[in-house]
Amino acid sequence: MYIHQATKKAVKENKMMYRKNVMQIHGKIIIGILPTDSYVTCLIAKIKDGKVVDIMSHWNPTRDDLVAKDWELMDRPLQKEWPEDKLNRFEIFNT
Repeated sequence: MYIHQATKKAVKENKMMYRKNVMQIHGKIIIGILPTDSYVTCLIAKIKDGKVVDIMSHWNPTRDDLVAKDWELMDRPLQKEWPEDKLNRFEIFNT
């Protein structure tokens, strides 16, 4: 599906999205995108063996990302705290 379709569906179903054709798998490491309501950024989660090992911000989609139709959804891994609320209040940048 296209990025706008994946984003709407990910938000509705509380999931993450990724591009099937460029998904990074090295030793079962997956990079997933978590859409947010912040104008600042979306979150990027590095997932290994079904667990979040790192959460980063400032994902910048490429032109290819924006027009690609290989976006898919995945369940959000269990994570004690997702920084979405902080991100929406800009606190993530002051920690």
